Amino acid sequence: MEYLIRDGKFEVKYVYADEVAPIEIENSLDRRDRIVREYFGDKPIVYPPLEGNEGVKFEG
Repeated sequence: MEYLIRDGKFEVKYVYADEVAPIEIENSLDRRDRIVREYFGDKPIVYPPLEGNEGVKFEG
């Protein structure tokens, strides 16, 4: 399932198991990156800091 909140609306896209590449071909992080590119192109993703974790650096 892919979901996106855009302009205050909740959008959902159901993807069936036979439409998803097996894990040997595409792992979940690769799949996430591909889906994000489909919606947003190659724009960088900037996550807001987690409350109380301003000094923590996340790598991904």
